[in-house]
Amino acid sequence: MARRRHAVPEIRAGTTLSYGALAAKLKMPKAVRAVGHANGSNPISVVLPCHRLIGANGSLVKYGGGLERKRWLLQHEGAPIQERVRVNQAAGSCA
Repeated sequence: MARRRHAVPEIRAGTTLSYGALAAKLKMPKAVRAVGHANGSNPISVVLPCHRLIGANGSLVKYGGGLERKRWLLQHEGAPIQERVRVNQAAGSCA
């Protein structure tokens, strides 16, 4: 899903986007799982900021660097994080 790789860098620092919202932005609203898989296959997470993708309910979802690192990165960028939302380990990951 090369289009996803072009869309992720457009997510500005300090903001997040759900997998579903990214799929809709790509005009492929039913491709949520494909977006998650492509994001999890990201070999260059420093260049493509996959930590900015979150679950539809605002939860932090699986991240190859660990959820604490994902939380730290988002807080460092100033992104609002819903601390009370249950962390979802089952969703897509990011390498």
